Amino acid sequence: MRSLLTSEAIEIAEGASVPVDAVRGLIRLPAEELRERIQRMSPETDRRLQAQIEDLRDGRGSHELWMMCRHSGHYPDQFAAIGPPPIVLYGLGHQSVLKEMNDHPGVAVVGARRATAYGREVAYQFGRDLAAAGMTVVSGMALGVDGAAHRGALQIGGRSVAVLAGGPECPYPRSHAQLHRQLIDQGAVVSERPPGSRAQRWGFPARNRLIAALSLKTVVVEGRLNSGAMYTVEFAEQLGQTVAAVPGPVTSALSDGPNHIIAEQNGGFVRSARDLLDEIYGADARDVGLHAQATLPGVEDDVTESAADRPELLAELLESPLSDVFRRVRSGDGVAPVIAANLPTVPARRVITALGELELAGHIERNESGGYRLAEKPVKRGTSGRSR
Repeated sequence: MRSLLTSEAIEIAEGASVPVDAVRGLIRLPAEELRERIQRMSPETDRRLQAQIEDLRDGRGSHELWMMCRHSGHYPDQFAAIGPPPIVLYGLGHQSVLKEMNDHPGVAVVGARRATAYGREVAYQFGRDLAAAGMTVVSGMALGVDGAAHRGALQIGGRSVAVLAGGPECPYPRSHAQLHRQLIDQGAVVSERPPGSRAQRWGFPARNRLIAALSLKTVVVEGRLNSGAMYTVEFAEQLGQTVAAVPGPVTSALSDGPNHIIAEQNGGFVRSARDLLDEIYGADARDVGLHAQATLPGVEDDVTESAADRPELLAELLESPLSDVFRRVRSGDGVAPVIAANLPTVPARRVITALGELELAGHIERNESGGYRLAEKPVKRGTSGRSR
């Protein structure tokens, strides 16, 4: 309750242009005195605050809300670098996602709110492919690039984390209410602002520093030079991270940010999630233990054939659980939830990671509906051109 009082007092004081020293004195008041001061300063705010407090006490509305302090085992270690880190983090969804990100940081995909169709499509593909490779996609749930990246990750059953500028239970923008619910179901929505807090202009740069801190890499899809996405880039660079950018047409102002990163800041040029994964892991992920090649029985010496051209052999050569997931795709299970349901001994997260690894290796590919199928690979022939 104290957090709610403090947040409302700061907003009222800022709106009335109260001096900084006066604001500090205000928020140091005991809870009851602070409440009385708010009531005198803004009766309308006091009525709204009372309703929020009653909702929290009665367990209505935000009954799934959780909060964690800096000493919690789930608190993101990465926040220690942004000093001072949030004293309390509020959220909805799965706290375990944040804990796992201590060992496996996510990738931030950020960009313009008024993104072009190109920008939204690219962001969606990045979100989908990064999640398929087992990465957690981090963004701000805004219109345009942010929302598209979240949806791409969620579409294949992956994980995504949204950092908001207002209270975590308040979808912003309101048109993203359904996306907000999906993020809670499959990932997490977090904020350093207490429940009931309205998104303020200053809150967006503040939340951008949390997006950068949660991420191993920040990629900008579209954005002007003075956009919020570029603030995220600044925070990422202050944390010693490298950033990446997707190039855009020089005739578009929305390409100014990404193109500037590539040309002036020695940023990483990326065209796809595959490029980004290659940068992160320092090698082409397609070559990491996934290409099983073999000469198949019954094939003449001058006729070579990849194991991928014989699905039954490839399934035998791959290690578990890659082999198990590959067999499910071969049998017609095209999406991660169905595959996970048919492989009860394999964690759902491992199923998603395996799908990403198999796709990067070229053993499976996406179909028109976004699911998976076996990749079509032509049989390699010898110079004589003879076939079996």
